[in-house]
Amino acid sequence: MNKRLEGAWFHDFEPITVVLRREKKEDFSCIATPVLFSGFPSSEEAGFGLRFKSFEQVEFPRDAFHSEDRGLYLCSNVSPHDLFAFWRACQLLPKCTFLDSGIVQLHLFDVTQRSPRFVEEYSKKTVNETLVGGQQNLDTIMQTPVPDWLVDKLIELWSVNGSSPFHHCVREEVRAGLLAWRKEFDTLGILSPKEFDRLNDLWEEVRPQYLPVMRQMVDVVGGWEVFYVHSDEKIALSKQREALLKLYEAGAHQKYGLYATAAAAFIASERVDEDLLETFTGYMIPPLYTARRYDRKENHYLHQTSAWVAKKERKGKPYNPDQVLMAREKIVEILQQYFPGLTHEQKIEKVLKERFGFDLKKNKSS
Repeated sequence: MNKRLEGAWFHDFEPITVVLRREKKEDFSCIATPVLFSGFPSSEEAGFGLRFKSFEQVEFPRDAFHSEDRGLYLCSNVSPHDLFAFWRACQLLPKCTFLDSGIVQLHLFDVTQRSPRFVEEYSKKTVNETLVGGQQNLDTIMQTPVPDWLVDKLIELWSVNGSSPFHHCVREEVRAGLLAWRKEFDTLGILSPKEFDRLNDLWEEVRPQYLPVMRQMVDVVGGWEVFYVHSDEKIALSKQREALLKLYEAGAHQKYGLYATAAAAFIASERVDEDLLETFTGYMIPPLYTARRYDRKENHYLHQTSAWVAKKERKGKPYNPDQVLMAREKIVEILQQYFPGLTHEQKIEKVLKERFGFDLKKNKSS
């Protein structure tokens, strides 16, 4: 099996007869098992595919991998952890008059997402020509609720420390009226469609004012991925936007100013929580070293943004070292008031003591 999927979760559906279309060769009929899989939490790999019992039956596709029973998987080549789309793609596999690597690895997932903007017309055309019943059958599948066991499994996978939930698929199922809201969604930090739309509308309101400021700060801080998310792409809100909107709604910008508020939002969004820090305890890098590295990184950001805020607020007036100190104090005050918490070193000490029974203070050399 592909090493990236060692220990992955698999769900097998009933075996089906498929017709494989191979380039410059005759179509080939064989029995295969549709599978759903997820490599979380150790891997971002997730998708669906076909397992063939006989290795000799199928040409080795680029993204196939072996199973422990020497079968061969022809799997999807996608990254978003959208098990709902993967499940629907598995429902379409038996209804296809033939399959090839492109249909399995790309097109079926493309048409089963809840994001019409991302669906390529070529994928839609290809699936409709391949699918028995065409668009009507696809519409039926898209209006079929996903089973409860799959929702339960998704919650289980996303509850593991260090996982990166793909909130969009849950929210859009709820929006489509095919999934009832669960309290576990709140625990996972998934925004309801109503709250998500409200924050998107708020972002559109503040975006003209804050986006140029955030872009300027990117140049100052360096090494930070671009903050911008296209307004017409209903993607899950980034941590940076969440922090900024939290401060905006609290009126921090009115008290501390535009630049100090933006700087504090950036620093807060770069912090790592205890659950993610816990995942570092299984690696060769000492967890205390990792935590201290994050603390040094935050101090570095604070130093750089303080000078930047002071310069922006100076508005051409002569330089005064006290201005940098005052800017730093403002940013720190915002962080303490709206994003209180432990340092990363304190967090890792807490994780090791409470979850592993290891007192880091007694042995700092760990």
